Amino acid sequence: GAQMWLDALATAARLPSLDASNVDWSSPGSGDNTTATLMGGLTAGLPGAVAASVQHLRASEIATTWSTPLLTGGGAAVLAPLLPFPVRHTPDLVLHGIRSFMNDMIN
Repeated sequence: GAQMWLDALATAARLPSLDASNVDWSSPGSGDNTTATLMGGLTAGLPGAVAASVQHLRASEIATTWSTPLLTGGGAAVLAPLLPFPVRHTPDLVLHGIRSFMNDMIN
């Protein structure tokens, strides 16, 4: 998610450590200082990376049938409206998986 993106930049590139909860998702673009530029790159880059990944999967042989992508995690609700295609926000996706696994084990 967004915080992992910012933490990776702070660690790998020795850039300032920033808090993703301060991101203004409504205004992607560049800035006039390091913090604004990092935030602008995040607001354009994260939705772009997710969109590119989904488009790659749709074009591959992996996705022979395709349904609506699922988003989960802390930033999913914020990310969903920034994507160029519909998604389904499923905050409890892991719990659905555990339930499915347990049902398979019982039956």
